[in-house]
Amino acid sequence: ASIETYLLEKVRLVHQSPGERNYHIFYELFSMKDEEDEEDEDEDDDNAPSAVIEKIGITEFDMEDFKLINMSDTYDRRDGVPDEETFADLKEAMKIMGFTRDEMTNVFGVTTAFLHASNLTFETVGEIECRLEMDNPHLDYVVDLLGITKE
Repeated sequence: ASIETYLLEKVRLVHQSPGERNYHIFYELFSMKDEEDEEDEDEDDDNAPSAVIEKIGITEFDMEDFKLINMSDTYDRRDGVPDEETFADLKEAMKIMGFTRDEMTNVFGVTTAFLHASNLTFETVGEIECRLEMDNPHLDYVVDLLGITKE
C-alpha cells in the first residue's frame, strides 16, 4: 500500500479561483449518475447507484446548481483524468479498507449534504436577525442526510 499526501487548502471549500475546482469528491459524486445506467440493479437494494443518487439528492440537480462548486465555472480536471475513474478508485480503496456498502453510502451522503448546505438561504427577520428559509428544497436533503431535524 502507499499513501500520497495532498495539500487540502481549506480556502477552496468556500472559494475557488478561476480555473480551479473544489475538492474532487464533490465532482466525482456526480459520476454515480452514469453508473446507474451501467450496472444491473436489484430494485430492493438501497445501495444501488440509482437508490444512492436519489437518496443524496443529485438526480434533479447538476454540478452547476451547487454554490459550493460552481463559483469558478470549472467542472473538469485540468489533468484530463475523468472523475469516473478516480471515483471508481476511491470506492475500490474503501472496499479494501473494509467499508461496507452502507458505510460508503453514508460517507457519500454526508459529503453531499455539504453541497446542499451551500444552497441554503436565509431571510431577514427584524433589523438584525435572520432565519433559515424553510421552503428551500435543499434543506430537506441536508436534514435527512445528516440525520437532524429542521427544528
